[in-house]
Amino acid sequence: MVSVVKISERETRLVVAGEMYGENAADLEKQLESVMGITAQTITLDLSLATGITSSALGKIVRINGRLNAESRELRIVGCSESLFRLFKMMKLDELIPIARGQGSGTGV
Repeated sequence: MVSVVKISERETRLVVAGEMYGENAADLEKQLESVMGITAQTITLDLSLATGITSSALGKIVRINGRLNAESRELRIVGCSESLFRLFKMMKLDELIPIARGQGSGTGV
């Protein structure tokens, strides 16, 4: 399940819960697409409730990041579990997107 929460005029947060497989991955894609239509400068993907993610969902995140960057906007990932954080580092996603294990600022701390 993915919930969209407007934090401020500058930031919108997508909170991802559960495993990002099948229907949940499709919901993630739909919600990621929906944020392209809003004006927030920063889109924060909160994975603190996520338990797993597919390569397809990772691809969707990378594509949305590219589109946001082309508009001088930013995607951040926060709340990663240790295993998701290691996966993102192994895939070198941390070189493209600020990623934080906690609810922090995307510094990897």
